[in-house]
Amino acid sequence: PADIIVSTDPTSCNAVVNWTAPTANDNCSIDSLVSNFVSGSTFPIGVTTVSYVAYDPSLGTDTCSFTITVNDNEAPTITNVPANLNINNEADSCSAIANWALPTATDNCTLDSLVSNFTSGSRFPVGTTTVEYIAYDEALNTDTISFTVTVTDVEAPSISCPADTTICSPTFTFNTPIGTDNCAVNSVTQIEGIASGNTYPVGTTTNKFLITDVNGNVDSCSCNVTRIAEPTLANAGNDSIICIDSITLSA
Repeated sequence: PADIIVSTDPTSCNAVVNWTAPTANDNCSIDSLVSNFVSGSTFPIGVTTVSYVAYDPSLGTDTCSFTITVNDNEAPTITNVPANLNINNEADSCSAIANWALPTATDNCTLDSLVSNFTSGSRFPVGTTTVEYIAYDEALNTDTISFTVTVTDVEAPSISCPADTTICSPTFTFNTPIGTDNCAVNSVTQIEGIASGNTYPVGTTTNKFLITDVNGNVDSCSCNVTRIAEPTLANAGNDSIICIDSITLSA
Protein backbone atom coordinates (compact mmCIF):
# COMPACT_ATOMS: atom_id res chain seq x y z
CA PRO A 1 0.00 0.00 0.00
CA ALA A 2 0.96 3.63 -0.49
CA ASP A 3 1.65 5.77 2.55
CA ILE A 4 -1.58 6.72 4.35
CA ILE A 5 -2.38 10.06 6.04
CA VAL A 6 -5.53 10.34 8.16
CA SER A 7 -7.00 12.48 10.92
CA THR A 8 -7.84 11.23 14.37
CA ASP A 9 -11.29 9.75 14.83
CA PRO A 10 -13.82 12.18 16.37
CA THR A 11 -13.24 12.78 20.12
CA SER A 12 -10.35 10.29 19.96
CA CYS A 13 -6.58 10.69 20.07
CA ASN A 14 -6.02 7.89 17.56
CA ALA A 15 -7.50 6.48 14.37
CA VAL A 16 -8.62 3.13 13.03
CA VAL A 17 -6.96 2.63 9.63
CA ASN A 18 -7.87 0.12 6.95
CA TRP A 19 -5.95 -0.86 3.83
CA THR A 20 -5.84 -3.62 1.25
CA ALA A 21 -3.27 -6.15 2.35
CA PRO A 22 -0.45 -6.88 -0.10
CA THR A 23 -0.01 -10.28 -1.72
CA ALA A 24 3.10 -12.40 -2.23
CA ASN A 25 4.14 -15.00 -4.78
CA ASP A 26 7.16 -17.21 -5.19
CA ASN A 27 8.71 -19.38 -7.91
CA CYS A 28 7.99 -22.36 -5.72
CA SER A 29 5.58 -21.57 -2.93
CA ILE A 30 4.93 -19.00 -0.19
CA ASP A 31 5.40 -20.17 3.34
CA SER A 32 3.99 -17.09 5.08
CA LEU A 33 3.28 -13.37 4.79
CA VAL A 34 3.50 -11.61 8.15
CA SER A 35 3.12 -8.02 9.32
CA ASN A 36 3.52 -6.00 12.50
CA PHE A 37 -0.03 -4.60 11.99
CA VAL A 38 -3.23 -5.76 10.37
CA SER A 39 -5.73 -3.68 8.49
CA GLY A 40 -8.26 -2.21 10.91
CA SER A 41 -5.69 -1.61 13.66
CA THR A 42 -5.78 1.51 15.82
CA PHE A 43 -2.89 3.96 15.34
CA PRO A 44 -1.74 6.79 17.61
CA ILE A 45 -0.95 10.35 16.56
CA GLY A 46 2.28 10.53 14.62
CA VAL A 47 3.98 8.31 12.04
CA THR A 48 3.91 4.51 12.30
CA THR A 49 5.68 2.14 9.89
CA VAL A 50 3.78 -0.94 8.78
CA SER A 51 6.02 -3.76 7.46
CA TYR A 52 5.22 -6.95 5.57
CA VAL A 53 7.67 -9.86 5.24
CA ALA A 54 7.07 -12.76 2.85
CA TYR A 55 8.86 -16.12 3.47
CA ASP A 56 9.22 -19.07 1.16
CA PRO A 57 10.05 -22.60 2.39
CA SER A 58 13.74 -21.96 1.77
CA LEU A 59 13.59 -18.93 4.11
CA GLY A 60 13.96 -16.56 1.23
CA THR A 61 12.30 -13.25 2.13
CA ASP A 62 10.94 -10.12 0.59
CA THR A 63 10.00 -7.05 2.63
CA CYS A 64 7.85 -4.02 1.94
CA SER A 65 6.69 -1.19 4.18
CA PHE A 66 4.57 1.93 4.20
CA THR A 67 3.77 4.60 6.78
CA ILE A 68 0.55 5.61 8.47
CA THR A 69 0.46 9.21 9.64
CA VAL A 70 -2.29 10.22 12.07
CA ASN A 71 -2.77 13.96 12.49
CA ASP A 72 -4.72 15.66 15.26
CA ASN A 73 -6.91 18.15 13.42
CA GLU A 74 -9.60 18.34 16.10
CA ALA A 75 -9.72 21.62 17.98
CA PRO A 76 -10.14 21.78 21.74
CA THR A 77 -13.47 22.89 23.18
CA ILE A 78 -14.03 25.70 25.67
CA THR A 79 -17.07 25.34 27.91
CA ASN A 80 -18.68 27.29 30.77
CA VAL A 81 -18.39 30.53 28.80
CA PRO A 82 -19.23 33.54 31.01
CA ALA A 83 -22.20 35.67 30.00
CA ASN A 84 -21.71 39.32 29.12
CA LEU A 85 -21.24 41.40 32.29
CA ASN A 86 -22.86 44.77 32.98
CA ILE A 87 -21.66 46.61 36.09
CA ASN A 88 -21.59 50.17 37.43
CA ASN A 89 -18.50 52.21 38.15
CA GLU A 90 -17.13 52.20 41.67
CA ALA A 91 -17.69 55.34 43.75
CA ASP A 92 -15.33 58.20 42.84
CA SER A 93 -13.75 56.01 40.15
CA CYS A 94 -13.97 55.82 36.37
CA SER A 95 -13.63 52.03 36.44
CA ALA A 96 -14.76 48.88 38.23
CA ILE A 97 -13.44 45.43 39.14
CA ALA A 98 -15.19 42.55 37.35
CA ASN A 99 -15.24 38.93 38.50
CA TRP A 100 -16.47 35.85 36.66
CA ALA A 101 -16.34 32.06 36.87
CA LEU A 102 -13.46 30.77 34.77
CA PRO A 103 -14.26 28.77 31.63
CA THR A 104 -12.78 25.32 31.14
CA ALA A 105 -11.31 23.57 28.09
CA THR A 106 -11.02 19.96 26.97
CA ASP A 107 -9.33 18.25 24.03
CA ASN A 108 -9.48 14.89 22.29
CA CYS A 109 -5.75 14.49 22.97
CA THR A 110 -3.85 16.82 25.28
CA LEU A 111 -4.73 20.42 26.11
CA ASP A 112 -1.64 22.62 26.09
CA SER A 113 -2.94 25.91 27.52
CA LEU A 114 -5.93 28.19 28.08
CA VAL A 115 -4.96 31.85 27.91
CA SER A 116 -6.86 35.14 28.17
CA ASN A 117 -6.22 38.85 27.72
CA PHE A 118 -7.81 39.50 31.14
CA THR A 119 -8.17 37.57 34.39
CA SER A 120 -11.15 37.55 36.70
CA GLY A 121 -10.70 40.36 39.20
CA SER A 122 -9.20 42.76 36.65
CA ARG A 123 -10.18 46.43 36.65
CA PHE A 124 -12.10 47.67 33.61
CA PRO A 125 -12.64 51.25 32.44
CA VAL A 126 -16.02 52.81 31.76
CA GLY A 127 -17.25 51.48 28.41
CA THR A 128 -17.27 48.02 26.82
CA THR A 129 -14.22 45.74 26.86
CA THR A 130 -13.99 42.35 25.14
CA VAL A 131 -12.52 39.48 27.16
CA GLU A 132 -11.15 36.63 25.04
CA TYR A 133 -10.06 33.10 25.93
CA ILE A 134 -8.05 30.88 23.57
CA ALA A 135 -7.45 27.16 24.14
CA TYR A 136 -4.44 25.46 22.49
CA ASP A 137 -3.80 21.75 22.19
CA GLU A 138 -0.40 20.17 21.58
CA ALA A 139 -1.05 20.12 17.83
CA LEU A 140 -1.68 23.91 17.96
CA ASN A 141 -5.37 23.55 17.17
CA THR A 142 -7.34 26.32 18.87
CA ASP A 143 -10.77 27.28 20.12
CA THR A 144 -11.69 30.88 20.94
CA ILE A 145 -14.55 32.39 22.93
CA SER A 146 -15.26 35.92 24.07
CA PHE A 147 -17.65 37.95 26.19
CA THR A 148 -17.91 41.63 27.07
CA VAL A 149 -17.56 43.60 30.28
CA THR A 150 -19.53 46.85 30.18
CA VAL A 151 -18.91 49.41 32.92
CA THR A 152 -21.52 52.17 33.14
CA ASP A 153 -20.72 55.54 34.71
CA VAL A 154 -23.70 56.29 36.96
CA GLU A 155 -21.97 58.93 39.06
CA ALA A 156 -23.06 62.51 38.41
CA PRO A 157 -20.53 65.33 38.27
CA SER A 158 -20.42 67.96 41.00
CA ILE A 159 -20.64 71.73 40.68
CA SER A 160 -20.87 74.50 43.29
CA CYS A 161 -22.04 78.03 42.65
CA PRO A 162 -20.86 81.07 44.62
CA ALA A 163 -22.96 82.50 47.38
CA ASP A 164 -25.68 84.97 46.56
CA THR A 165 -24.17 88.38 45.73
CA THR A 166 -25.32 91.99 46.00
CA ILE A 167 -23.96 94.51 43.46
CA CYS A 168 -24.22 98.24 42.99
CA SER A 169 -22.70 98.67 39.54
CA PRO A 170 -24.78 97.86 36.45
CA THR A 171 -22.34 95.16 35.28
CA PHE A 172 -21.12 92.09 37.11
CA THR A 173 -18.13 89.91 36.18
CA PHE A 174 -17.60 86.36 37.37
CA ASN A 175 -15.87 83.14 36.38
CA THR A 176 -18.04 80.20 35.35
CA PRO A 177 -17.90 77.44 37.97
CA ILE A 178 -15.65 74.55 36.93
CA GLY A 179 -16.95 71.44 38.70
CA THR A 180 -15.47 67.95 39.05
CA ASP A 181 -16.31 64.40 37.95
CA ASN A 182 -15.11 60.87 38.63
CA CYS A 183 -14.30 60.47 34.91
CA ALA A 184 -14.07 63.82 33.15
CA VAL A 185 -16.13 66.98 32.76
CA ASN A 186 -17.46 67.51 29.26
CA SER A 187 -18.92 71.00 29.60
CA VAL A 188 -20.19 73.66 31.99
CA THR A 189 -22.77 76.05 30.57
CA GLN A 190 -24.92 78.84 31.92
CA ILE A 191 -28.51 77.92 31.16
CA GLU A 192 -30.34 80.74 33.01
CA GLY A 193 -29.61 84.31 34.02
CA ILE A 194 -27.21 86.89 32.63
CA ALA A 195 -23.70 86.12 31.41
CA SER A 196 -20.59 87.55 33.03
CA GLY A 197 -19.71 91.12 32.07
CA ASN A 198 -23.24 92.08 31.03
CA THR A 199 -25.64 94.57 32.55
CA TYR A 200 -27.86 93.43 35.39
CA PRO A 201 -31.20 95.09 36.05
CA VAL A 202 -32.14 96.39 39.46
CA GLY A 203 -33.55 93.51 41.44
CA THR A 204 -32.61 89.84 41.73
CA THR A 205 -31.35 87.72 38.84
CA THR A 206 -30.85 83.96 39.19
CA ASN A 207 -27.87 82.49 37.38
CA LYS A 208 -28.05 78.72 36.81
CA PHE A 209 -25.22 76.53 35.56
CA LEU A 210 -25.35 73.01 34.13
CA ILE A 211 -22.39 70.59 34.20
CA THR A 212 -22.27 67.50 31.96
CA ASP A 213 -19.67 64.73 32.20
CA VAL A 214 -18.28 62.75 29.27
CA ASN A 215 -20.82 59.98 29.88
CA GLY A 216 -23.91 62.22 29.89
CA ASN A 217 -24.48 62.55 33.64
CA VAL A 218 -25.47 66.05 34.77
CA ASP A 219 -25.63 68.32 37.81
CA SER A 220 -26.57 71.95 38.26
CA CYS A 221 -26.32 74.83 40.72
CA SER A 222 -27.73 78.34 40.91
CA CYS A 223 -27.03 81.61 42.72
CA ASN A 224 -28.73 84.98 42.98
CA VAL A 225 -27.26 88.34 41.97
CA THR A 226 -29.16 91.28 43.46
CA ARG A 227 -28.51 94.74 42.09
CA ILE A 228 -29.50 97.76 44.14
CA ALA A 229 -29.99 101.20 42.61
CA GLU A 230 -27.66 102.85 45.10
CA PRO A 231 -26.19 101.98 48.47
CA THR A 232 -28.79 102.15 51.22
CA LEU A 233 -28.79 101.37 54.86
CA ALA A 234 -29.33 97.73 55.52
CA ASN A 235 -31.43 98.52 58.58
CA ALA A 236 -32.15 101.20 61.07
CA GLY A 237 -28.64 100.81 62.45
CA ASN A 238 -25.36 101.97 60.96
CA ASP A 239 -24.63 98.81 58.89
CA SER A 240 -24.60 99.42 55.13
CA ILE A 241 -24.94 96.95 52.29
CA ILE A 242 -21.60 95.75 50.88
CA CYS A 243 -21.61 95.77 47.09
CA ILE A 244 -19.48 93.42 44.97
CA ASP A 245 -18.80 94.28 41.34
CA SER A 246 -16.97 91.10 40.38
CA ILE A 247 -16.15 87.67 41.76
CA THR A 248 -13.48 85.12 40.89
CA LEU A 249 -14.11 81.48 41.64
CA SER A 250 -11.35 79.01 42.39
CA ALA A 251 -11.36 75.52 40.90
